Amino acid sequence: MKRDWKSKHLFYHDVQQFDKLVIYLSKFMDKLVNQNQIEKYFYIRYWEGGPHIRLRYLVRDTQNFETIDSMINKCVYKFWENNPPTKLLNKTDYKKIYNESIDNNGKMDRKLRKNATIENIAYIPEIERYGGEEALIVSEDLFCICSQVSTALLNVVNNYYYEKKFLCKILLTFYIIFVFHNECNLTSEEILKMDSYAINFWESKGVGIDKKILEFIQKNITVIKNKNFLNKDFDIYVKKIHNLFFVISTLVSKEQYMGIVSSQIHMFANRMGISPTIEVTMLDFFLRENSD
Repeated sequence: MKRDWKSKHLFYHDVQQFDKLVIYLSKFMDKLVNQNQIEKYFYIRYWEGGPHIRLRYLVRDTQNFETIDSMINKCVYKFWENNPPTKLLNKTDYKKIYNESIDNNGKMDRKLRKNATIENIAYIPEIERYGGEEALIVSEDLFCICSQVSTALLNVVNNYYYEKKFLCKILLTFYIIFVFHNECNLTSEEILKMDSYAINFWESKGVGIDKKILEFIQKNITVIKNKNFLNKDFDIYVKKIHNLFFVISTLVSKEQYMGIVSSQIHMFANRMGISPTIEVTMLDFFLRENSD
């Protein structure tokens, strides 16, 4: 059954404050879930039209949509009022981003939206990418779980100074990729094939490996695998991730499934604010470690 996802794009030029916005907004959305006003939600980060957060959510009763929509807007505007941007994106900067975008393909919106604006723009599900309508529904549930996980992890590092926060986000994201590999029920050979394909895809877009980040991961691999930075509640998320991956695997072919797992890895990195360059570097580390 097709879901009636509501969608809004939150345009905010100060990407340095995206983590704070995600944490703040997620707390409010969790409150709406607990009040049974919405069923679930997820988010991603995006650049088209200017840097923004794309929020998708399911309301319990469509008759309450306008009220809930207004409440979410007020929440976001309050954040912006209390956290004015330290930097605004001008049209020249955006044009440069547009021309260099690896995901452009001539389809990216050329119009730069004003800072601190909200637009209700329809969510268009990528049905083919996620293996058909039935499998897509399960992937959307995984989007929601991963949004919760990413927000929880961002909250862990929220008060760190910029460099420490950046490096810790890399470690946390690397660990989640490690979890995805362990819980997706693919063989070692299939995971190597999946990661190799992803690396080749990004390299074809001109995205390469960051050697400094690779060295950082190598030095901290023991810390990552010991997962001392996670609380016991995280195991609940891991079980949910495992179960959802299993359901998806029963609905699509093996090749489709590998593509979906790879896509989920990419989207999780996106939610953590991790660039494709760092994502490729992480995948390259897995290849090096598992090929030895």
